[in-house]
Amino acid sequence: KSRALELLCEASISGAKKKSFISVLGLTIYKFVVQCSPDTTAEHVNSQARRAAFAQNKQAKLTSGERHQCVLVLEEVGATIGSRHNPLMSLHQLIDHGVLVQIQGRWICERIPVIGISNYRLDASKMGRGSIVHRGNPAVEDLAMTARTILRHLDRTGSTDYTKMFSQAFNHNVLQDKTLNWYHGMRDFYASVSTIQRLVQPTKEFVGLVKPTRASRFLSSHTVRWAMLINFQGYPDMKEEKRLLKTMIDSFQLSFETPA
Repeated sequence: KSRALELLCEASISGAKKKSFISVLGLTIYKFVVQCSPDTTAEHVNSQARRAAFAQNKQAKLTSGERHQCVLVLEEVGATIGSRHNPLMSLHQLIDHGVLVQIQGRWICERIPVIGISNYRLDASKMGRGSIVHRGNPAVEDLAMTARTILRHLDRTGSTDYTKMFSQAFNHNVLQDKTLNWYHGMRDFYASVSTIQRLVQPTKEFVGLVKPTRASRFLSSHTVRWAMLINFQGYPDMKEEKRLLKTMIDSFQLSFETPA
């Protein structure tokens, strides 16, 4: 969720806009983040909102032709549920009337968008004031496509689509199995695939000191085993952890062969 917003902001930056569909909007997006927790107060939210409103007003006067949109982002806003500070009460005024800021001696209300990112539903008064975007578990095909994109330069023996086999195993054992909800879900998937990508790339190649070779891009069971151990170890039930690790490693269907 957070990464999607980062990509949206990056796509709107002038240097990247030429190749982006968002360029037709002539809009540059900047985000002002509040990392929410049970200790977040209304002043934390309001102070960041004022910064966003002031920056938006200032940029609008400094530039012509290109619009600037500042967005208040409440990261993990669900963490404030039940907080004694009740910081989200300040959102009612902000959403209905804008942010009161002083510009050149005049007080004005600057309207800014608010985006809340959360794993939990908020109360109805907040949910009813905006558009709700809910993303459930991705399909196995989407998982496999993501894995193939990250690991697209890796070679391996055999003809089995290991990205699909791994995606199926992950979907069944982590996303669908309610007994293993100790894991973080999609974060474990991204971390596992990214770890494989990093492990197969030698340090000298990574920093550009040597050119990639076929051998350096070879996916072996040693690499897979390390990646799975790094990302799936730590489950409180050692028996279940062992079963999960074996299932995830076996899904790659790799032997201990090494590249010629």
